[in-house]
Amino acid sequence: MARAHRHFEFINVSPKAPGKPQTAERRKIRSHCMRGKNRRNPSAWLYENDIFRDRRVVEPNASLPPYEQEGSQFSTATRVKSPLLSLPCLVDFAVEVDNESLGLLATVFPGAMSAFPFARFRLPSHFKSSQWSDWLLSDRAYVYSIVAVCAVIQEFLLATQRSKHTLLCIRTAISQLNERLSSDNTSISDARIANVIALTLAALVTKDHLAMCIHGNGLRRMVYLRGGFESFRGNPQILVVLSRIDLCVTLSSGQGPYFPQCDPVGLVHHLIKPHPQACLSLCSWQPVIHIFDARLVPIFLDLQYLAWRINTATNAQSEGIQEYEVHAGIFVAQYRLWQLQGTMSDILGECLRVAMLSFLTTTFSLMNSRIRYDHATNQLGVLCCAIEVSTQQLRPVMLWVLMVGTLAFFDTDEEWLREKWRSGVLPLIQELQWMEVREYLKDFLWIDSCNDTKGQSLFEKLGQLVRAN
Repeated sequence: MARAHRHFEFINVSPKAPGKPQTAERRKIRSHCMRGKNRRNPSAWLYENDIFRDRRVVEPNASLPPYEQEGSQFSTATRVKSPLLSLPCLVDFAVEVDNESLGLLATVFPGAMSAFPFARFRLPSHFKSSQWSDWLLSDRAYVYSIVAVCAVIQEFLLATQRSKHTLLCIRTAISQLNERLSSDNTSISDARIANVIALTLAALVTKDHLAMCIHGNGLRRMVYLRGGFESFRGNPQILVVLSRIDLCVTLSSGQGPYFPQCDPVGLVHHLIKPHPQACLSLCSWQPVIHIFDARLVPIFLDLQYLAWRINTATNAQSEGIQEYEVHAGIFVAQYRLWQLQGTMSDILGECLRVAMLSFLTTTFSLMNSRIRYDHATNQLGVLCCAIEVSTQQLRPVMLWVLMVGTLAFFDTDEEWLREKWRSGVLPLIQELQWMEVREYLKDFLWIDSCNDTKGQSLFEKLGQLVRAN
């Protein structure tokens, strides 16, 4: 009966007419009687398959916020048609949800959870689970943390100042999490780890590095107490999300990975079972392969083969690759690249290592908006400036590094970027159209479905800025 007031309400009876309600109370009676009438069943959102299925419905509406309007830079975050807004009383959340929080769950939560943890390659996937929505119905702390991260994401997309509601949501989420961590036996359960993941993402979006590191250390401790990544054998979604959080937080803070892996290949084959990797022929790489550090070559070629398989599958609409194979390839690449951190013998090798990490971040986004990684942005920028493009063979390499860096990190109005483009890249491409430049990029690492549209836009913008100066 803790939430009985949601379904029952006392009515004041008129003292002048015993047995009859007052005029003001009749409105409440009519409202109560009409609840649930002419409405859709909410189970379509809550229980149908998993939250990562695409259930967005475009509804033309002039009053939509900027990140939901057609043609905006956040156009993939189209309006979500969710019964949460129309049937709040029939969705039995684990905790009471106010109207503002309900709106966040209806409009932001589906997009955030589909865009951040899992790349949208439109590939066949067996990563089906309703756990992310089920926990909203059973875990109080999870509800608070999801409301908090949705509030943060909405302000991030709209570029607005932190509101009192958002601050209250974050404080409540942290308080509820601490209470659960100290009082119940689910302190290292999947739901509790999802709580911390949500708060880590909120800190990442707001660039709160102190909170980011605190939550990251908390996740590391919880995973350790669970027995490591091997404990997620029955829940590979959590494994993938943890590795993405590890990638983002590390690139943003500059600290080492929270979950270093001695044998990422063996672990991912054991847990996710990807397709056996096979390297492409080195024939097309002979002109530039010698400039790579020998330890980077196998990682680079595995990623290049993965990109080729994704492009082949998505362009031909075939089923030659499963989505979990993409996640496995990214997982292996990021931890193998981190194993080489601090071991590169030259600036070019370190530049290519960081550029490959930046390429991995282009495979996912936060509702089609780029996450900011302060440390990695500065690091790659300094490395690019330090490299002197002294030979013709280095120009395609610098083209790819600057393009991928701009997709992931840089802003096109940065003076050093335009100058590097003018001196190191323009002599190679000044007479070329985008499709010809794209072939250079595909000789390195380039995923059509992730990089083409934005890549062409950035290429044209850079060209205009360079010509204008």
